[in-house]
Amino acid sequence: MNNSGSENKIVDERHIPRLYFLDSLRGLAAIYIFLYHMVKMPQPNMVVPRWAEFVKLGGMGITFFFLVSSFSLYFSRGNHKEETCFDFYLRRFLRIAPLFYVWILLSLIRNNILFDKSHSIQEIVGSVFFFFNLWPGYQQGFVWAGWMIGVLMVFYLLFPLVHKFIDDIWKALGLFLFSIFFVSFFKVFLLYTPLEPKVFDEFLKYNFVRHFPVFAFGIFLYFFYTRFVAASPASKSFGFFLLSLALCLFSSLTSGKMDDILLPTYYWQPIIFSIFIVGFAFNPIVIFINNSTRFLGKISYSIYLNHPTLILVMKPFYEKIYEMPINLSIRYTICVLITFGLLVPISYISYRLIEVPGAKIGNRFLNRRKPFDSRKMNSHVQPE
Repeated sequence: MNNSGSENKIVDERHIPRLYFLDSLRGLAAIYIFLYHMVKMPQPNMVVPRWAEFVKLGGMGITFFFLVSSFSLYFSRGNHKEETCFDFYLRRFLRIAPLFYVWILLSLIRNNILFDKSHSIQEIVGSVFFFFNLWPGYQQGFVWAGWMIGVLMVFYLLFPLVHKFIDDIWKALGLFLFSIFFVSFFKVFLLYTPLEPKVFDEFLKYNFVRHFPVFAFGIFLYFFYTRFVAASPASKSFGFFLLSLALCLFSSLTSGKMDDILLPTYYWQPIIFSIFIVGFAFNPIVIFINNSTRFLGKISYSIYLNHPTLILVMKPFYEKIYEMPINLSIRYTICVLITFGLLVPISYISYRLIEVPGAKIGNRFLNRRKPFDSRKMNSHVQPE
C-alpha cells in the first residue's frame, strides 16, 4: 500500500515497513487515558464542561493499546523471523521492565510518605516478576495504572505459542470468538471460588482472561490488514468513509445503543478501533497523523506510567484554579495545558534515560548472537 508522505517509509528493503500512523494513534490513545485520569483521579472527580464529556470514556484507550500490541507483534515478526523464544522474551522484558521497576521503587516511596502505606514482600515480588495480574485481590498491582502492564506481560508470555498455531485469518477470528466464550466459562468458574464479592468483581474486570479477546482481534486485524489493506491502492475517500463509519459506531457504543448486541459490549471496542486503524491506513489525516502525535506515540509508555503521580501532585493546583471566578471551560483547559506541558518533558526524559538504554542493552546482547548482516540491519532499531 502506497500511503502519501512517508507513513510507510521503508528504511531497508529487507525490513517489513514500520506503520508510522500507528505511532501517532498510540500517542493519541495515551493522551486520552491521561485526560480520563485527570477527571477521575481527583476526589471528588474534576468537573468538566459539556464539550469535554468524552474524556470520561478515556479508559477505552487501554483497549486500543491491547489491540495494537498484538497487531504490531505479528506485523514485526517479519523483522525477527530468526528470533528464538528467549530472544523475544528478553526484548520484551528490557522494553517494559526498566521503567516499570523505577516506578515500583517510586511507588513504594510515594505510598509510604503520602499514605503511610507499606507493601508486603509478596506484593513486591508479584510486581517484580509480573504475575500480580493473576493474583486475586492484587490484580492491579500497586504501581498506578500498572494493571495494563500486568495484562501485557501475560500476553507476551503466551505470544510465541499463539503465533505458532494462529497463522491465518480464520484461526484468528476463531480465537477471538472462542476466547469470548472462555471469558463466560471463566466467570462461572470464579463463582465456585471463595472470593469475596468485591475481589470477584475487581479480578474479573482486570484479569488477563477478560482482555485476551482484544489481543485475539488484534491478530485478526493483522491478517485482514496484510490480505486486504496493505496490497490495496491508497484511497483517501474510502479511508474517510471508514473513519466516518467508526465515528458513528463509536457514538452508538458510548451512548449504550450497542449494549450486548451479538457480543458483550466491551468486545465491540476492538472492532470499532480496528475500523479506525484501517481508515487511517488509507487516509492518514494530518491533524491526527503528524510528527507531533508520532512523537507522543514514541514516549507513550512513559506518558502512561508517569501521568497518575503527576496528577496527584497537581491536585492542589487544580483546586486553586477551580476556585477562580472564571468560565468552567477556561478553568479546565488551564489545568489540562499546564499538566500536559509538564508531562511531555518528564516523559521524554524517562524515555531517553530509561526506556532507550533498556532497549539498546537488549539489541546489543541479541546482535552478538546474530550474523554480521543481521547486526547491521538492527543496529538502529528503536524501542517498539
